[in-house]
Amino acid sequence: MALSVTLTGTTVTLDETAGLQNDDTNTALPTAFSSRLTALGADPATAINAAVSNGNVISISGVTGSVGNIAFTDSSGGALDGDSSGLFTNDGEEIFLFTDTQNDNIVLGKTSAGAIAFAVYLEETGSPVSGGKFWSIQYEALEHPDATNPDDSIDLDGNLKVSVSEEINFAFAGAPSGSNLFMMFGNPASTQIVVIGKDPLDQSAGGNITTKDVLNISQA
Repeated sequence: MALSVTLTGTTVTLDETAGLQNDDTNTALPTAFSSRLTALGADPATAINAAVSNGNVISISGVTGSVGNIAFTDSSGGALDGDSSGLFTNDGEEIFLFTDTQNDNIVLGKTSAGAIAFAVYLEETGSPVSGGKFWSIQYEALEHPDATNPDDSIDLDGNLKVSVSEEINFAFAGAPSGSNLFMMFGNPASTQIVVIGKDPLDQSAGGNITTKDVLNISQA
């Protein structure tokens, strides 16, 4: 079974009205999130509001080794480096997404002037890790399509992605000594690693594999 990350259907909803409303609860931000925001000059005490999802937003399955890194990324798995959020501040400034350089579980929504308008944090859950909650915090008022509706909602509309890596341990025990064209390691029923030279011989053309790159293996 391949490693997969799926949405659970749970969301995080941030009420832009300052203070606690009827169904709001006052929950402290995780230390990793709040301390990083403070270091970036975005003291959580100055925010309009903050919120956390009521359960996991993402679920991780199909792990054969152990979950490695979890990060907010773009669609190709790279760090967000000014990607469009699709959102604007109330005075019309576009907001861009940046993966935090010190904690890639944090994404910052910044204006072109560098002001942090909002931030999102992925809190890893489970032991071993099997999912994640989302926390969000907002510093600037955001533009809404329907200014007459106090409950008009906006979202990141698929502009925020999560990438997960997997760590797998394997050993060279039992590998045959000599020159080999390639070697395979891992569990044949799940994930395997193939090791091969940079410029191997094309066996369909014939010839000796040692005329090109090979894997030279010896047993101690």
